Amino acid sequence: MQFPAYVPVMQTIGGDLSQILGYSKAWAILKSTPYVGENPYPPFVAIFFAPFLSIPFLGAYKIVVWLSLISFVLSILFLTTQFRNESGFASIFIFVFFAFLFLPAIVTG
Repeated sequence: MQFPAYVPVMQTIGGDLSQILGYSKAWAILKSTPYVGENPYPPFVAIFFAPFLSIPFLGAYKIVVWLSLISFVLSILFLTTQFRNESGFASIFIFVFFAFLFLPAIVTG
């Protein structure tokens, strides 16, 4: 079976960050409304991501990826400490379960 060719619609890696940085640029630099196009985010998001406009996109992307990974690991560690029992089975199960939830992002990233 042959699969049909497709036309990529947008940049997949970092596409959402690029989009939100465009909204932040419209708000912070161009002094216009951040609601250009189809902005699904609340206004606070444009304000929160505005400092990332001062660095190159690749640097902003790496910072956002590392912050996401760190917050993911910290949330897993927090959950495992909340559900700890004598055998340790529940905490190990929770750690493995949440770790494999994030596996596709690690493999494709």
